[in-house]
Amino acid sequence: MTMMKRSMLRRMELREQDDYEVVRKVGRGKYSEVFVGVYSTDNEKCIIKILKPVKKKKLKREIKILHNLCGGPNVIKLLDIVRD
Repeated sequence: MTMMKRSMLRRMELREQDDYEVVRKVGRGKYSEVFVGVYSTDNEKCIIKILKPVKKKKLKREIKILHNLCGGPNVIKLLDIVRD
């Protein structure tokens, strides 16, 4: 990971959970569940990936993977990070 990406992860602003509404479940993985959702501010559809409780290192790894794969086929763009 480059220095710019590290600082980007630190600067990402945590949003409020209330900004999003879960609509329905569409999948799951070893460390997460995936839902179709709606961003309440403008009613725009989105995908919500809820990570199961894991160590901080695994969370950072998941965020890094989403950043690195962004723009690839069938890969969603990371818009926000919300903490429970």
